[in-house]
Amino acid sequence: MHLQHHCLAFLGLLFSSCQQGQEQVRPMAVNHIVTASVSKAMVVTPETGHASDLVYRSMDGGKSWEDISADLPIALNPTAVFAQDGEVMLGSRNGIYRNHTALPMTPVWEKEYLLDVIQHEFISNIISNNKGAIARTHPSGFFQNMPGTGIWKPVYQRMASKDVNDVLTRDNGTVLISTNQGIYRDVYGSDMWGPVFVQGQVLNLIETNGILLGAGGIGVLRSTDGGDHWQWELTEDGRSRKVVLIDDQVYAISMGGGSQEEVAADPLSTASRLRRSADGGRTWELLDKDHVLGQQIYDIFKLKGGLLCNSRNGLFLSDDQGQTWTLVRSTSDSRRMSIAVDGQVIYAVPVYGGC
Repeated sequence: MHLQHHCLAFLGLLFSSCQQGQEQVRPMAVNHIVTASVSKAMVVTPETGHASDLVYRSMDGGKSWEDISADLPIALNPTAVFAQDGEVMLGSRNGIYRNHTALPMTPVWEKEYLLDVIQHEFISNIISNNKGAIARTHPSGFFQNMPGTGIWKPVYQRMASKDVNDVLTRDNGTVLISTNQGIYRDVYGSDMWGPVFVQGQVLNLIETNGILLGAGGIGVLRSTDGGDHWQWELTEDGRSRKVVLIDDQVYAISMGGGSQEEVAADPLSTASRLRRSADGGRTWELLDKDHVLGQQIYDIFKLKGGLLCNSRNGLFLSDDQGQTWTLVRSTSDSRRMSIAVDGQVIYAVPVYGGC
């Protein structure tokens, strides 16, 4: 705590002249929040005294859920959730909130501090990284947590002008960033970036056994030489939403989509597709052949003894490696859910918009 206070005091003295006359943009208060996952709507107003319907927790693999929002600001607008090694962080349009209590205690949330003159408080994502959690802010700024301080320092500042989607730090220390313009690489850790793929949007990147894979505009990208050269795979499903590494297997989720008329006329060919590869992205097996997961699939996670899939219809569990799926939590309004999994514990945050 002492380090946090000293850093904040120093930051205030250093940047006070820069902040004079600068107006901080704050989010509009949300006066009514409607629950996304139960049939009976829950209305929350600023006068109720306790926030709800912001973040949920399941400690039994999705069978039961607990609302753990009570200690958060009522008007908070969450955007993402991150959980790893017992640590839980909530991204919002007004900064990052961290839970400091251990399971199964009720969370106590405290706001984190970003060392930032421009006040990039809009957190669009929190990314797992082998150097620690990295927060992506809007517009594209990056902040890395300083362990034990509750303070986040700026990183990758030379990429701030790019529309960045994801950050991957390889096992050898090389960092790659995927953007709407392509993929950039920093080999020496000097924040000096060079383009290695320039054929359009790449939404995320993973590494498996030295092979790089990315979710690209016409399919899945694959590189076997550290990113020097890339080839397209799985182009038959069209634009890729996400690639996910679970154990030694790669899962690919296609974007799907179309106009209302196209979806109504042919819901199967316009739906997202979920595939799995056991050979580093060379061959792919189609999962969810019966389209139980619905029109839009967002993400997939490992749970003990099975898989968890997040789709437009809700959360689904599979105990047979994705061959069949069971709905465990549904959605009922315009929000989707941002999901984080830590062991057998699931955190779900209803959010608006996004992919």
